Amino acid sequence: YQRRVREEEERQRMREKEKEIMTYTHRFVLHCLCEEELTHTQLMNRLPTEGLEISSLSKVLEDLSDFHPTTHKFKLKSKYWSFFDPFFFHYSKPVSYTHLRAHETVLDLVC
Repeated sequence: YQRRVREEEERQRMREKEKEIMTYTHRFVLHCLCEEELTHTQLMNRLPTEGLEISSLSKVLEDLSDFHPTTHKFKLKSKYWSFFDPFFFHYSKPVSYTHLRAHETVLDLVC
C-alpha cells in the first residue's frame, strides 16, 4: 500500500513539474516572439537550457504562434499580445519600452 502511495505522490510531483516547465516555456517563448518573428534556430539560441523541456517547445509554438513558410519564422498570434509584460526579467529598459510601444500599436489594431 505504501509503495502505491509513494508512486502516486511521485507521479503528482512529475505532473506539477511538467506544468511548471510548460508555464515557464510559454512565458519565455511569448516574450521572445513579442520582440520579433523568429526562426526555430533563432528561438532555440535564445532559450535557456536550464529549466526548459525542449520536447514541449513544438506544443508551445503551436499554441502561441503562426508559422510563415515563406520566411520560416514564427509570429506571435495577436490574441497573446495581451500577455506581454514589459517588466519581464529578460528585457532591458530600452527593449521594454520599444516593445511596449509596439504592443500598444498592435492592441490598437486588434481592438
